[in-house]
Amino acid sequence: MNPSKIEITLQGHVLARGGVEVPFDEEEMKNLMSSKEIEVIVDLHEGKAQFDMWTTDYTYDYIKINASYRT
Repeated sequence: MNPSKIEITLQGHVLARGGVEVPFDEEEMKNLMSSKEIEVIVDLHEGKAQFDMWTTDYTYDYIKINASYRT
């Protein structure tokens, strides 16, 4: 895997391209994240294989703790 090829899309908005953050409107993203289902696409640009992964809802405390900081 080559990190400089990675593209990450959240709710149809590109957040990273070529392994680098793409600026986004935090208020708009906050609104998009209030949806019942959230789509995250991580494209490694390393072939044609794909898979879907479904998870369960995270607890309030888990989200609160992890939303309180940025790297």
